Amino acid sequence: MKSVLVGMSGGVDSSSAATLLQEQGFTVAGARLRMRDDEPPGAADDARTVAGLLGIEFFEEEIVNDFKEKVIDGFVNAYGEGKTPNPCILCNRGVKFPGLKKLARTLGYDYVATGHYARLEGTALKRGLDATKDQSYFLLPSEPHGLQGVLFPLGSMTKVEVRKYAAGKKLPVAGKSESQDVCFIEGDDTARYLSAKLGGPMPGRIVDTGGKALGTHKGSFLYTVGQRRGLGVSAPQPLYVIERDPVENLLIVGPRDMLMSRGMEGFGAVWMDQAPAGGSFACTVKIRSTAADVPCEVQRSGDRVVVHFGEPQFGVAVGQMAVFYDGDTVIGGAWIGKGSR
Repeated sequence: MKSVLVGMSGGVDSSSAATLLQEQGFTVAGARLRMRDDEPPGAADDARTVAGLLGIEFFEEEIVNDFKEKVIDGFVNAYGEGKTPNPCILCNRGVKFPGLKKLARTLGYDYVATGHYARLEGTALKRGLDATKDQSYFLLPSEPHGLQGVLFPLGSMTKVEVRKYAAGKKLPVAGKSESQDVCFIEGDDTARYLSAKLGGPMPGRIVDTGGKALGTHKGSFLYTVGQRRGLGVSAPQPLYVIERDPVENLLIVGPRDMLMSRGMEGFGAVWMDQAPAGGSFACTVKIRSTAADVPCEVQRSGDRVVVHFGEPQFGVAVGQMAVFYDGDTVIGGAWIGKGSR
């Protein structure tokens, strides 16, 4: 009988994943990676309760230092450098899956599993069938075959079906609300969090693309590329954040058409199985988690790529991940270096 260690956060998704795998005949255990010293009291209670109801072993592993170094510090430092990071990708590829796999090897389990909405067919990572919950974008590993030995039991279900399943199994977390976007930021107040981490408000100038002063900001890291609201400057036409210059502490703004990119450069490319044959290929690409993927042409050279979009894209942000798809299958991805007009 195959055994699986399920990452259990105490939410409806991971609890349902553990229950499904047990029904499928796996020997199941639950595991929770404790990532923060300042987590609220009782943070593990729901996961422990579900494990108790299922009659499975439950383990906790502390990875506080790893999480701080690779996720929190990486997130804060990227903002300080004028980039727009994605902490969930940093966590999945740098902390969560490596941590679960290491614990599974230590304990002697064959697989690890999570409640992500994605599918694995052999070594192919595919979108989850629920398009509104698909999380394949967040799951590109840091190396080929990085998801070997991983199971995603919810990939062929919708969120509605998962909640209905959990309720039918009388799991106490069936109606539990979704977790917040950035788990280590209280109340999702990113601006306040970054102000505290980066030394408080750092006022500077808001300028247009020609360097003309238009106003002042409270800290360039408090704004995102493409942002329009909250700039506090008046102009004949709407202005958007074009770039954040952390060295000069400038917020550079301009009209919307200056945020339209015909392509992008990327680095640190990873391919799921092996690099596609040839120096260039056609596919689709997502430039952020909330964006629809669009047709593109990719030219690759080592771990670098040059991407030409089929149609101009708004707000290509340095530090985000570009993920390439062939239909429902993830081909690979690269960190966005810069957009090109």
